[in-house]
Amino acid sequence: MHLPADIAPDSEVAAWISLNLVPEVGPVHFRRLVERLGSAREALAAPHGRLLQIEGIGPVRAANILAARSDAHQKRLERELDAMGKFPDLGLFLLCDPDYPAPLKDLPDPPPVLYVRGEYRPEDRLAVSMVGTRNPSPYGRELARKLAEGLARVGVTVVSGCAAGIDLASQMGAVVAGGRSIGVLGCGVDLVYPANERSSYERIRASGALVSEFPLGTEPAPGNFPRRNRLIAALGLGVVVVEAPQKSGALITAEYAAELGREVMSCPGNAIRDGARGSHALLKDGAVLVEGVEDILRAVGHAADPRLFADRVTAPEAPDLTDGEAALLGSLTAEPVHVDEITARLGSPRAEVLQLLLSLELKGVVEPLPGMYYRRPF
Repeated sequence: MHLPADIAPDSEVAAWISLNLVPEVGPVHFRRLVERLGSAREALAAPHGRLLQIEGIGPVRAANILAARSDAHQKRLERELDAMGKFPDLGLFLLCDPDYPAPLKDLPDPPPVLYVRGEYRPEDRLAVSMVGTRNPSPYGRELARKLAEGLARVGVTVVSGCAAGIDLASQMGAVVAGGRSIGVLGCGVDLVYPANERSSYERIRASGALVSEFPLGTEPAPGNFPRRNRLIAALGLGVVVVEAPQKSGALITAEYAAELGREVMSCPGNAIRDGARGSHALLKDGAVLVEGVEDILRAVGHAADPRLFADRVTAPEAPDLTDGEAALLGSLTAEPVHVDEITARLGSPRAEVLQLLLSLELKGVVEPLPGMYYRRPF
C-alpha cells in the first residue's frame, strides 16, 4: 500500500492518481491505456493521435487526457495529494500492486486506484458481505446484528456499505463482537455519509477499513452507489441480503455477486411486509436460505480454503426438550409474542405456560422481552 508521505509528485504513483482524476476515464479505459502505453505517465504524455488508436478512447476522452497537462488539472492533483497527507491512516492500492485486494481482480472493471483508511489485511479475504434496506424493521435490524456477531466470532470479516439500516447494523454487530469490518463507500473516504454516523465510521475504520474508488472530496451522488455495490459483492465470498424491498440496491449487489460466481443468500422476513419482498424474490430464484450463521458458513465454505472453515461450520446442538417444551417452541418465531397469546395458542393454563417458558429460557432457546413478550432468538 502506498502512503501519502512516499508519493512524489512526479512519480508513477502520482501519475495513476492523476489519470484516475481525468473525467470519462473509467476503470476499463484506464486499464487499456496503461496496458497499451506501458504506464500511467506514458498515457498522460501520449499525443492525441496515439490516444485515438486505443479502443474506446474517442475524441472526448482523448481531449480530457490532454487537458490533464493543464495548470488547472495539476492544481487539482496537488490538492488531492495535499488532502491525502492530512490523514495519517490513509493509503492507496494500485491495480498493479502485488498486495492489491485479490477479490476485486475478479471484476471486469476493478478500480485502478483504491483509497483506504484503516487497514485491509490478507485475512479479510475470508469475508461475507451483508446488505439490505436503509429502513429495516426491528426484526431485520436485530437479525443483521446477530448474524454479523456470529460471523465475527469465528473470524469472518463483514463487508457492507456503511449506509443507515441493515448495512451499519451488520457492521456494528461485527465491530462490537470484536471482529473486523470493511466499509465500502459511495463517496471519498474523507467524508461521512450519513453525516450523523461519524462515530460508527470511526469504529469501523479502527477495527478494519473504509475503502473507496472515488477521489477525496467526492460527494455521495446517486450514480456512485451502484459502482460501490459491485465492490461490496466482490469483496465477500458471498452476499447475504437480510431484508430488502423489491427495488433495492441490495438486489443490485446480489446480482453482481451472482455474476461473479459468489454465493447469494437471503433471510426470510415478514411475508406481509413490503420491505421483505426483494429478499423473498431471491429465495424464490434459488438463493440460499439463511436462518443462522451456520447456513452462511456452509454456503461459502466451498469458495474458501477448506482449512479456514473446518472448525467453523458447526451447527449448534439442539437441547433435549419435553413434548410440552417442543410444542411451545414450535409456536414461536423471531417476532415477539405476548404470553397471553402463547397461552391461547397452546390452550394450556397460564401458570404451566410460564413454567415452560422459564425452562426454555434456561435452555437458551427462548428470549424474554419486556412486557411479558417472548420470541425465539436468531
